[in-house]
Amino acid sequence: MPAVSVILPAYNAEAFLGRSIASILNQTYADWELIIVDDGSTDGSADIAAAAAAADSRIKLLRRPNGGVSAARNIGIAAATAPYIAFIDADDEYYPEALALMMERGDAGADMVCANMQPGKVYRHKKPVNPAWTTVDGHTAAMATLYQQPPWHTGPWSKLYRRSLFDNLTFTSGMRYEDLEIVPLLLEKCRKVDFTAAPLYFYRTNPASFMQKWSDSRLDALKVTEKLVAHYRSLADTGYGAAMTAAAESRHFSALCNIAGLAYGAGRRDVATRCLTQIRRLSPHMLALPRVRLRNKAAARLAALPDSLLLWLLRLAAR
Repeated sequence: MPAVSVILPAYNAEAFLGRSIASILNQTYADWELIIVDDGSTDGSADIAAAAAAADSRIKLLRRPNGGVSAARNIGIAAATAPYIAFIDADDEYYPEALALMMERGDAGADMVCANMQPGKVYRHKKPVNPAWTTVDGHTAAMATLYQQPPWHTGPWSKLYRRSLFDNLTFTSGMRYEDLEIVPLLLEKCRKVDFTAAPLYFYRTNPASFMQKWSDSRLDALKVTEKLVAHYRSLADTGYGAAMTAAAESRHFSALCNIAGLAYGAGRRDVATRCLTQIRRLSPHMLALPRVRLRNKAAARLAALPDSLLLWLLRLAAR
């Protein structure tokens, strides 16, 4: 049985899939299995994956009709045989030392290991020299993630997970921002989380990606953050529910600001105006929370500006 199962969903990713697979083959840590889930690709992705699987017995190829990245990841999790799980997207790459460094922390007892990522268009490997690690409990990690404190982020990649964290918890199929929903809940289940600011993962930016353009499915960010707020409000009697609720409210406020700016830029004034109503309602609360990030504080302080000026500023800040 391998020590770690790396799950790679692929949909029409032939441009970079080979590089993504190669980044696993080139790991200094060899005790892995790679599970490629072809999500109904219509290009050459399946052929690239099949050739890799034929060449290395550690690589498995699963094929399914197109159903989205969440469903593909869930299929990969179900097929995983290792006690630890990692994810990689089909256009991204792991640094060669990534699995070795993260597995070292997992072997030392971490339930989740979180590394930083390096965004860009061209992969340039900078070897981390003895990266500094910090250990926190899961609630502290989940709170820092919701408050968007660097290097914490909700991307499922650049992380190592104990397989048991996914017991009774899966990615929500058909929902965008599925990582924003699940990562805080996974962290909440952890006793020990190790993290480093050192980048171990290359995240390839793509101007044509979902995150760079408007779609009504962007509104899922509001649904997801509303669910997180409701989840932590239901834990009010646990001793950390109130603190986690505040963190989730801060993340919801960020989503409102981002969606308002993107919707305004896309000509969806109706969506932007609805977001403004909630932004103004929540602004006094954001100003009162000490851990809210500066971007949120700034948006809250500017909330009294006229609609057009505030939306123009939010559009500049949106991504």
